[in-house]
Amino acid sequence: MKKVVVLGKSEFTLGFELAGVDSSFALSESHPENTIAELMSNKEIGLIILNKDTLDSLDDDLKERISQSIEPVFLVLSEQDTNEELSMLIKKSIGVDLWNK
Repeated sequence: MKKVVVLGKSEFTLGFELAGVDSSFALSESHPENTIAELMSNKEIGLIILNKDTLDSLDDDLKERISQSIEPVFLVLSEQDTNEELSMLIKKSIGVDLWNK
């Protein structure tokens, strides 16, 4: 079974940790690219969740690699996301519409 990893500042990862996700990484402010590159090469990881602020701080080449990554899948969350946008992101990430009744 593939692992889920949450990346970001401690304020972002704390909620996931409280929900039971045990693979949370606080990103280094100086070199987040190193952590992300290392996690992308880990074949045990299937999903990497990060917030939009973290994504925005990365260089354009890494952003492009993240947007095109199939394994692991990246799920980028924003405080501005609506339920509809979140549903679309989840469907894109895991292939299932969780809100479809």
